Amino acid sequence: SQEYDGPATGAPALSSGGVNARVDDWASGQVEVRNALSARGLWRKQFFSEAELMDPSISGDDADPDADGLSNSTEYAFAFDPKRPSQNALPKPKVRNGALGIAFQAPRADISYVVEASRDLGSWDEEHLILTKDGSRLTAVHEPPEADKGFMRVRVAPK
Repeated sequence: SQEYDGPATGAPALSSGGVNARVDDWASGQVEVRNALSARGLWRKQFFSEAELMDPSISGDDADPDADGLSNSTEYAFAFDPKRPSQNALPKPKVRNGALGIAFQAPRADISYVVEASRDLGSWDEEHLILTKDGSRLTAVHEPPEADKGFMRVRVAPK
């Protein structure tokens, strides 16, 4: 028995979906396929036709089929529809009780959500952030000492 755990051949747009297969008998050609699509692959299948899935300029990670400035990777991370403009649904910082905060849904277990703050848009860090999580909702409050201005951002990346 040999194991194969790698990309699905012939389906470049589904490369993050991958194939997990085990061949028990090479002579008979019997193959057991498991977990053929990842969560990202299932998301793609939900929103794109078979023809679109074969075209990375439409369904690839860096593609932006709705021209809203958000790549499919970002649309996936925030559970947006990649064919409808979503830039207005992105998390936005707000000032409450003198502190800058941001709250958003972080629905994907296979995505890392990193909140960072800056005073000058040049250097970003996670210092002076208080993070809380309630289910898939993540809230970050930035309480820097003696800050007269501040900025926040959310970076997303595959785990």
